[in-house]
Amino acid sequence: MIDHFVLSRAFLVTIVWQTTLALALGALSCIAWRRHPGRAHFCITLGLVGCVALPVAAMVVRHADWGLLPPGSHAAIASAPPAPAVAVTPVVPAQQPTTGAAPWNVTPWIGALWLGVSALLCLRLVVSLGYGVRLLATARPLVNERFYVSLESAAALLGMRRMPITFTTDAVRCPAIWCWAIHPALLLPSATVSGPERWSERQWLAVFSHELAHLRRRDHFAAIVAEAICALLWWQPLVWWSRARLNELGDEACDRWVVATGHAPDVYAETLLDMIPQRRSLTALSMVSGKRGLGKRVAAILNAALSAPDIGRWWAAANVVAASCLVLVVACTQTQAPPQTPAGDSVGVLVLANPSMEAGSAEPDSWNRDAAVDGVEYVWDHAVAKTGRASLCLRKTAQRYFPIAQWTQTLSLPVADHPQRVQLSGWVKAEQAYKAILDVQFTDAQGKWSHKWAGYIGAREPGDPPANHDWRLYSGEVDVPAGTTNITVGLQIYGPGTVWFDDVELVPVDTPPGSEGMARSGFGR
Repeated sequence: MIDHFVLSRAFLVTIVWQTTLALALGALSCIAWRRHPGRAHFCITLGLVGCVALPVAAMVVRHADWGLLPPGSHAAIASAPPAPAVAVTPVVPAQQPTTGAAPWNVTPWIGALWLGVSALLCLRLVVSLGYGVRLLATARPLVNERFYVSLESAAALLGMRRMPITFTTDAVRCPAIWCWAIHPALLLPSATVSGPERWSERQWLAVFSHELAHLRRRDHFAAIVAEAICALLWWQPLVWWSRARLNELGDEACDRWVVATGHAPDVYAETLLDMIPQRRSLTALSMVSGKRGLGKRVAAILNAALSAPDIGRWWAAANVVAASCLVLVVACTQTQAPPQTPAGDSVGVLVLANPSMEAGSAEPDSWNRDAAVDGVEYVWDHAVAKTGRASLCLRKTAQRYFPIAQWTQTLSLPVADHPQRVQLSGWVKAEQAYKAILDVQFTDAQGKWSHKWAGYIGAREPGDPPANHDWRLYSGEVDVPAGTTNITVGLQIYGPGTVWFDDVELVPVDTPPGSEGMARSGFGR
């Protein structure tokens, strides 16, 4: 799985633009609803969920071949578009380089870094949940008739039947609610509860209304989703911006609920300014998490033209449906796999089976791995393709040319309609590849074996740089020896580097008069 996805540049590029698209749409919607913090909070949440749902949906569509675009279309936007073909000039076989180190493939290190940092952030989230459990276990239950009456009144104002259990602890500086127990816990600072009577009953009612509004709005679910996505996509700057904005909007939306239930804005603002900020826990929602955004909250509370706090069920449902449709449309806007032509025994037409490497379950149909070679990796790559959704890859790190590694497919050649010449062509993508070959191999009835190169990829002379290019078409014609009974197409790698093969085709060629015995190989079309 890592080979197919994390270690693929195309996959990384696709993930970057798809997550950026979803998060950018969420951010733009948030800006559009900036005067309604409840709806802006909902839009940010949809953007965060969409930045994970879109890549997952695109991979499912690609695997199930549900793309909306016909095979061969270059208008797909659900994966990185291939570069246009570039003509390849004739090449001659290169000699083995005598010096030079193997190219350093950075993509495995990117994948390892991604997974390592994500694991640490997930561990941080688990530790935070454990800290909340420990905090709740060490907190003291608070039995106070005055607080209970205020809490009951706040629940009635918000239309809530479910009330949290109140606790007091020295571990919090301002009121906070922890919603991950069977019964939510309202945590109050010990100094505030046992100290001088600084707050009136109306102020306590406003405090409880704010914390219960978090519970009513289910902000704890949005917060944990944001933390999990930050752990998964920590390298995406828009994820961290969305998380920070989500926390701010959650507090602002709860402030709207407090004012909407009849509390005086100036008294409530004074109560907020009188609190000691509590650094926001990953799993507990405190009333004031920092002084940085407090001025903006107070200004919004004192604004007489406040919007309604409730976002509306129909509005929320319509936005969920619209976002889901957008994810499906973008995910399905990719090319379908080309139809597969089964290989037959009538090889007068020389039809290669599975030429675009799409068909198969655990292994590509009709294509065979050659013998295992130390330092060589065979990959059926579902993240890199010229067309469709798969290609065959050979990745070599060993500093030698032999033994050769190859993907092969063999066709039986009937005596009747024996072609004198065949053309082998295929699209090739190369990364620091010193030597790779499109090879045509012949076997006769006595087992005599020979071969000819139809395409050459890599350094031409000692000291030349290795091939490093996007998809290019390599094509060459070779003569078929008399008496050949089997033709084998070999997609080979000799030197270090990485090559991908796609859309391979073998066809008979009419021999032009006077050209017998000649062969053209290694030409790009």
